Amino acid sequence: MSEITKAKHTLNRNAERATGIWDEAKDKLADLADDAKEKGDELLSEVRESGNKAWDNVQDQGDEVWKGIKRFVSKNPGPSIGWAAVAGAVLYAILTRKDD
Repeated sequence: MSEITKAKHTLNRNAERATGIWDEAKDKLADLADDAKEKGDELLSEVRESGNKAWDNVQDQGDEVWKGIKRFVSKNPGPSIGWAAVAGAVLYAILTRKDD
């Protein structure tokens, strides 16, 4: 066997080996990408669920505060009118002041 033939066989073997390594690397990268996508989807679902729970909790707390305000106003109408007037005056002062 001549040196050229040996070189061709060696080159073919190395090319096949390189192709195999390349195909393996592509498969591993595809698997990693699929795993990352799955993990990302799971994390997104958890965040959505957590956000929905937090939103529901905030709404429940807001409802409780509103009920408390309504109870206070119905039990104390006079002071409630006074506090509303004070709040209105403060807002008026803040919103109508001029910056010189």
